Amino acid sequence: VAGPKIEGDTSHQYGQYLFTIKSAKAAEKPPAGDNAPKINPAEYRRNVVIEMFDARTMKSLWSQSFPKEAPRVWIAPGNQTMALLWSVTTDAAKGEINADPQLTQTLARMKEKEGDYFLKIVDAQSGKEIGKLLIETGKGSFRVSSIYAAGDSVIVADTRNRVLVYSLKTGEQKGRVFGAYATVSPASKLLCVENESGKLAVYDLATMEKRDEFIFTRPISMLRFSQDGKRLFVLTVGQTVYILDVSSLAKT
Repeated sequence: VAGPKIEGDTSHQYGQYLFTIKSAKAAEKPPAGDNAPKINPAEYRRNVVIEMFDARTMKSLWSQSFPKEAPRVWIAPGNQTMALLWSVTTDAAKGEINADPQLTQTLARMKEKEGDYFLKIVDAQSGKEIGKLLIETGKGSFRVSSIYAAGDSVIVADTRNRVLVYSLKTGEQKGRVFGAYATVSPASKLLCVENESGKLAVYDLATMEKRDEFIFTRPISMLRFSQDGKRLFVLTVGQTVYILDVSSLAKT
């Protein structure tokens, strides 16, 4: 049975959320003929509207327009958070930073601006801002691969096979470990990272001290902490599920 039609240039679903991106430029009739002017791809990143829907009912939850550069987007449906990322050199990022005295001071202290990022975390359900911070890359020595926000923690995976941990409240980097995939429990203050294929390490989120490690015969496909942070769900690529008791690893 056909459902409602999804309007927009592109659409993506993450769990219970479906969001669409509509570009005003893409909606225009494309030029034709050999003498048609060339289109700058950057124009398709401006005057963009992002709209969030409940994927179960297709009810519109919220929408926001981005007259300047559109952000890169990551959604964590389990935590109901959405990460929006821009280069600090874009007009969109400059406007946000200049309107925030703390971010303005932080940017002034950063030695190099090339390759750095401006990050905003919003509530995926309402679109309301939760927090924002700057990510320094050392003259573009790495790029962001994915972002995951949970509580005060922002987990960033980069292109150098590292997981970087930031505090959303202070904007400071709390630590970094090698790995390409991570999950967090705000309840137990634990961070679990796949350091190598099939090898998991559990860290104290506050101190980044390693608490334990687990080795599997197959690579990991999925990681999730339980709501109370006492159990860790692990799914391997061999479709084997493990439920690990990690309650003793939480700092008391």
